[in-house]
Amino acid sequence: MIELTDVTRDYPMRRRTVRALGPLSLRVGRGEFWAIQGRSGSGKSTLLNLIGLLDEATAGEYRLEGTPVTGLSDTQKSRLRARTFGFLFQSFRLVQGKTVLENVLLPMEIARLEADPRAREERALHLLEQVGLADRAAHLPAELSGGEAQRVAFARALANGPQVLLADEPTGNLDPINRDRVLGLIHAFHSQGTTVVLVTHDPEVARGAQRHLRLERGQVAEG
Repeated sequence: MIELTDVTRDYPMRRRTVRALGPLSLRVGRGEFWAIQGRSGSGKSTLLNLIGLLDEATAGEYRLEGTPVTGLSDTQKSRLRARTFGFLFQSFRLVQGKTVLENVLLPMEIARLEADPRAREERALHLLEQVGLADRAAHLPAELSGGEAQRVAFARALANGPQVLLADEPTGNLDPINRDRVLGLIHAFHSQGTTVVLVTHDPEVARGAQRHLRLERGQVAEG
C-alpha cells in the first residue's frame, strides 16, 4: 500500500545541507499496524509527514497503492491526502473557536464528503458517540480535558473514513488512564481494517503494534 524506496529528505541550513532522513526504504501493507520509534531528532516525524503527503522527499520514490506520488500537483496531493489519510497529533490541533461537533465536521467540509449537511452531521455525531463524547458536541475545546480533546481529535481524524491513520505521539500529553483509552480506540479501528502508522517514544504504546521500525539519525537502526 505504502512503498518508499531510497527516500531522503534534506533541509538547507545556512551554508550547508542537513539530511533529516534517509536513504530509507519501507513497505507498509494494507491493514498493518506500525510503530516508529527513535530519539528526538531521529527523523520520525519527518517520515510521517512524507508518508502523509505533508512534505515531499528530496530524492527517492514514493508509491501509494502502486501509483507514484512524486510530481503530483498540490491540488492532487491535497485530494489524495483527504481521501487516504487521517492525522492524529500530540498537540490535538483543535480549532479553538469551533465547537467539538464543528471540529469533527471540518475535514468533511474541506473534502466535500457527503453533499447533505445533515448526513455529515449525523456521521460526526456517530463518531463522537464512538469516542464517548456525544454529550460534549456543543462544547468548545477550552472546556475539555486533555483526554477529551485527544478523543475529539481522534474522531476528527476518522471523519473522512481514511484508509490510513497517521499518529504522531498521540499519547504524549496524556495521563496513563487517557493514554490507554486513546490506544484502545486506535486498536479498535485497526481491527476494522484501518492501517495505522504510529510514532511514539513510549515502549508500552509500541508494544501493541505488529511491525516496528527504529530510526537513528534518519536511518533505520533496526526493524
